[in-house]
Amino acid sequence: MTRVASYAQFLQTQTYLARTQARVKESNLSIASGKVAQSYDKLGVDSYRLLSLEQSDAQAEQFGKNIDRAIGRLSIMESAATTLVDRATYLLSQLAIAVNADNADNIALDQIGDSFMIDAASALNVRHEGRHLFSGSRGNIAPVDVTGYDPTATWPPAAPGIVDTSYYQGDGITAVARVDDSFELDYGITADEPGFERLMRALAYTRWAGQNPTDPDRGTVLAEALDLTRSAIDDLGRIRSEIGAKSSVMEAAKRRHEEFRSYASEAISGIEDTDLTVAVSRLSADQTMLQASYLSLVRLQSISLVDFLR
Repeated sequence: MTRVASYAQFLQTQTYLARTQARVKESNLSIASGKVAQSYDKLGVDSYRLLSLEQSDAQAEQFGKNIDRAIGRLSIMESAATTLVDRATYLLSQLAIAVNADNADNIALDQIGDSFMIDAASALNVRHEGRHLFSGSRGNIAPVDVTGYDPTATWPPAAPGIVDTSYYQGDGITAVARVDDSFELDYGITADEPGFERLMRALAYTRWAGQNPTDPDRGTVLAEALDLTRSAIDDLGRIRSEIGAKSSVMEAAKRRHEEFRSYASEAISGIEDTDLTVAVSRLSADQTMLQASYLSLVRLQSISLVDFLR
């Protein structure tokens, strides 16, 4: 039985005991879980900073994913452009022979034009993650359809520079990647770009020249195909340079996000992760205090009125 004279001290000791028990429980949980606290409200003033860091880290992670997706697409686009440069370079050499040496009859122009056009269509119809990369926003549709594509059907020898993108099935809305809070990068390329169009038209003219060996306009058509191929090679080089430049911008942005995430990870760990050395030392001290509190309670409960009056 608790005596009246010792009641106030008894209550005070019980309060200290309850607090110490709570600290011991929290220390045990902190050591077991590896976290300073199990909820934000237990972190006090650090809770707001932790929430802010976690939000910024999650945002940086999403930016990184956006960038990786865009870089992956750009890499495939660059590969397609490289394939077209190879085809265009070979085509240029064959057309130069056909025009300058009057050896057109000795070159399978129709086969070159036809097979290379199929190769070009295949390169521009490339898909990644279920979408066509050169279709603009119409990723579910192959951008190039050469069925029936024939710019020579309306060929006017006196005005050969007519652009023909009738093979293109996409639209003009290009892909955009958000790489930072306030920065979006337009990285999309569509299959109706001048370099692609000129190459497709050059191939159609080459095929026509091979199929019409006696047509009086054959020389004009071959000369136009040669000029178009030269321009296409220049344009394709520009496209590849743009892809490289945009990839570099994205890589730099990705590095910044990775550096921030590294900093954020350390800062978050510093706030929420348990310092085992400190936690074990604090637990030992609290356990010693808890034992002392138990002893105090036992002594208070054993005091009698006679002991108080002595």
